[in-house]
Amino acid sequence: MEILKGKGVVLEIDVTTAVATTTRGVEANFFPVVCLTENEFSMTHAEETTSNKCDGNWATSTSGLGSWTMTLSGQIMRLTTDEATTRKNSLVMKNLAKNGTIFYGRLTDVANSPEDYNEGKVRITDYSESFPLEGPATFSLTLTGIGEPFFAPVV
Repeated sequence: MEILKGKGVVLEIDVTTAVATTTRGVEANFFPVVCLTENEFSMTHAEETTSNKCDGNWATSTSGLGSWTMTLSGQIMRLTTDEATTRKNSLVMKNLAKNGTIFYGRLTDVANSPEDYNEGKVRITDYSESFPLEGPATFSLTLTGIGEPFFAPVV
């Protein structure tokens, strides 16, 4: 048994594979987004109340539509031309947000990639940047899942 360290979990994106042609991204097309400081995966199901007079004093419900998000923040970095061929930065994410582009995103444990991940089709629904007087400029974004997410390893 081993504790998963957050430092090793990164966001990788595939903006090359056409989302209309497949349900998953293509391994060779995933690139890491650099200099993240924090990331989170969240999944919920809406609760649909089914309570009626026959249930006595207890509420009953059923699971409704599910949704999921990945929330991330990081430092704004400029990449050299060579670095930009193997990594993505906040500028790429800002343009994806501006255009409302649907693409593949996954949070993956780099030590076990591609065997350990949360992946799916996503769209950036929130993007912001902060420029403090002291300290690094930062960005934050929310990736909202489109359809069902995929997880590995499957246990």
